Formats: sequence, C-alpha cells, structure tokens
Amino acid sequence: QAHPLYRNCRAIHVIVLVCSA
Repeated sequence: QAHPLYRNCRAIHVIVLVCSA
C-alpha cells in the first residue's frame, strides 16, 4: 500500500517508521 507521504518518507525519519508499520 503506497501512502501519499511515501515520497516524504525519505526526507522524514519519523514518517519512515510509520510507512514501514
């Protein structure tokens, strides 16, 4: 499932954890 913030995941470390969850 691709999230709209997926592209920001590379910029934000905190969001990366959420995307991986």
